[in-house]
Amino acid sequence: MLEEHALVCETNGHPVGARWGILDFSPPGSPHAFGPWVTRLYDTLLVRWHQPRLFGVSPRTLVEFHLRAMELARGGTILDVPCGSGIFSIGAAAQAGVRHYLGVDISLPMLQVARKRCTRYGLESTLARAELCALPLAAESVDVVICSLGLQFIERREAGLREMRRVLRPGGWLLGVAPALGLHPRYDQRHALRARKDFPVAPAELGAEFKLARLVLDEPLRTQGALVFWKAQAL
Repeated sequence: MLEEHALVCETNGHPVGARWGILDFSPPGSPHAFGPWVTRLYDTLLVRWHQPRLFGVSPRTLVEFHLRAMELARGGTILDVPCGSGIFSIGAAAQAGVRHYLGVDISLPMLQVARKRCTRYGLESTLARAELCALPLAAESVDVVICSLGLQFIERREAGLREMRRVLRPGGWLLGVAPALGLHPRYDQRHALRARKDFPVAPAELGAEFKLARLVLDEPLRTQGALVFWKAQAL
């Protein structure tokens, strides 16, 4: 275990903890979103429940999506936000020959699992606890950003897109997937019953939102089950 030490976060000034090889840029007392018990179940739920039943897609769908993103980052740097446990991304990054993997999430327990995966695959990586709308990265510092099942948790979606564009080099790629309403009945039902609502993407609005963030779609949006997939390039 690494000793905890303090750094200075230039974006907001509060001390930055570093434990288990993970930098924590979140303000003290920030919630983790997914605690330890949810983290222990997350991978199983994602593969066995969320993909086939909630989203209505095959188990290979997200695997192939992550492999595609990692191939674009071969020999370069990729930002995975929110990275979660890295269940699909970390092995794919190692397989594709990604030079450096950056994983950002607001859940420290998830990041701890991701750290173990990076070690297991021998992947050069930096993991940080931070919010998608306040990434602790320099402008134009990454080649590819992958945002897998994360944008639906961001109420200010346009701010999240602008922040991901900020850290992308011109010509870099943003690949993402998020659920939308009106595509799959089981997801629609779950959304209607939840007391705490997500913010599903709206396919008809995404093109304009990308344009405002200085991103341009490289290919038409693709839908499968409840999910919307995109590939956009930084202008």
